[in-house]
Amino acid sequence: GGSSSHFRLTLTNRGLALARLRLEVASGGPLRLPWRDTQLGPGQSIEVPVEFVPLDCGEWCGEILVTACWVGGSAEVKEVVQIPTYMRVLHP
Repeated sequence: GGSSSHFRLTLTNRGLALARLRLEVASGGPLRLPWRDTQLGPGQSIEVPVEFVPLDCGEWCGEILVTACWVGGSAEVKEVVQIPTYMRVLHP
């Protein structure tokens, strides 16, 4: 394995209503995403720590899926954003 790397993902609610946010790693290798579904008010931002902790040498492609839902009136608006990830660990 290799040493862990730390990154930060910043999410901002650009909508005009309260947003419910959900995050998940989709086939992204050894990524740790300490996260609980949360709500953000209009204009609010949140920073999410992302940690890459390799256990083996290898190469991984995947994505982080961010799902946001806004409820306004009688309709719910849902948006899914895919953030591509790529990691590679070589022998020292």
